[in-house]
Amino acid sequence: MSDTPQATAAPAWETPLPTESPLPSRRRAAARSMLAGYVLLALYFAAAGGSYWYVSRPDYRFRQAWRALDNTDYEQVRHEASRLGDTPGYAPHARLLEAAVVVRTMSSQTESATSNMYQSLNRKLVQALQHPDTKPLSLLIMGEALTNASAYREARAVLTEAVYMDPNLTRAFILLAQLSYDAGSNEDAMNALYRATRLDDLNPRPYRLMGLISFELHNIDDAISNYTESLRRSLQSPDRDQMLLELAECELMDDRVDDALTTLASVRRDSALKYYLRARCHFERDNVEEARADLRRSLEEEPDNARALLLKGTIALEAKDFDAARSALSQAVDADPSDVEARTKLWQLYQQLGKRALAEREVKVTNRIRQAGILIDTTLQRASRDPTNPELRYLVGAQFLELERPDDAIRWFRMALALDPSHASSRQAMEELGEQLDRSVVERTSPTP
Repeated sequence: MSDTPQATAAPAWETPLPTESPLPSRRRAAARSMLAGYVLLALYFAAAGGSYWYVSRPDYRFRQAWRALDNTDYEQVRHEASRLGDTPGYAPHARLLEAAVVVRTMSSQTESATSNMYQSLNRKLVQALQHPDTKPLSLLIMGEALTNASAYREARAVLTEAVYMDPNLTRAFILLAQLSYDAGSNEDAMNALYRATRLDDLNPRPYRLMGLISFELHNIDDAISNYTESLRRSLQSPDRDQMLLELAECELMDDRVDDALTTLASVRRDSALKYYLRARCHFERDNVEEARADLRRSLEEEPDNARALLLKGTIALEAKDFDAARSALSQAVDADPSDVEARTKLWQLYQQLGKRALAEREVKVTNRIRQAGILIDTTLQRASRDPTNPELRYLVGAQFLELERPDDAIRWFRMALALDPSHASSRQAMEELGEQLDRSVVERTSPTP
């Protein structure tokens, strides 16, 4: 037997790997590139498929339709409602969208079509009100419809339930604020609007209403701030010109004449109010001729504009043109019999002309108007603290009627009837006012013999 050791084969796991690939380097690079391409292509189709799946989801389409509703793109809303109606389980969502379009377009419809629309609305919302996902929004739409119909109690109850179920419904808080404002409860309106701004700080509407309420309460600094915030958020708003006019008036009340002129320069549409406010700015700057020119334009647009007539009479009085002053101030008092400033100017004129009896008469009437104004302010405060009391709203309307302010009286009588449709005194007052207004229209339009 030989002593020479025999060579043994190394285990497979100890066999070294070949240092060279059997594939040439170019073929190896091409294979890697092809593999990477397949991976990227697979990822692309996966992403595209996932994106298509997401945007095709019914809940996504419903949210997009609701955004289109807020942007008044009603054709898009109808299109999505039609698609959702064919999707199993989404019939309530489709009916809700259809009802929402009915409500949002209701104001542009003729009065004869209103009752049919409400019947259609009730039918569409039956399903949506029974579905837990659509009930809060259904209550919102129903509350909006009731608000449009001036059904104050019902609208308030429905909208309150809506925000209880979903505290993030910004529009519901805005509608509640509108109802409170219409009922003379400014504090409740402001509280609801503050809630709306916290939910959606980019929404211009709450700031718009806060500006209007602050303006009417003569909180001028707050009004200017709120109007400014609303305008920053609504560059394309359809009521932008009206907001600018209200802002300019606030700036004038705060003696910010240059700011008011700048604001008025941004108002695109000419109107009697725009010309009047610009005339006031020129008058404050002692540019009397420019003020007169704008007053002429204002009165051409609106001959019975009491404030423009008052300013015209004031300019004439300062120029000691007593005939022109008496004519303009008398017309101003005829246009607004409760205007204390116009009556005071007329009293001053009569004093200068030595017409003592006429001056004393104006003093008595002016004092009576001031006392009536104090009484109205007291009643308004009571009405604000009791937003569901129709009798207080009737009382405010009656007091405005004594001041010969029928437009304000009608507003408050309507509030009383919205709270209590059977309120007899308010209904009778409205009927009597309607007859008087009809007679005045006939008298103004009848030819002179």
